[in-house]
Amino acid sequence: MAPLILLTNDDGYLSPGLHALRRMLSELGEVWVLAPEKNWSAASRTRVFHKPLRVYSAQLPDGSLV
Repeated sequence: MAPLILLTNDDGYLSPGLHALRRMLSELGEVWVLAPEKNWSAASRTRVFHKPLRVYSAQLPDGSLV
């Protein structure tokens, strides 16, 4: 049974580096991507946690879903 791999970043789900890493990791197992809608690099203390956190699927440029 292939492992389940959780891949996350703070650069956003359209980050080229995220896509490259996802492609490489997909050879090792099932990859789930959890990333923000936009770039949040260097913004660790600016995220407001008193608002609801929304999670949804998005389509990558290669057609796969995240």
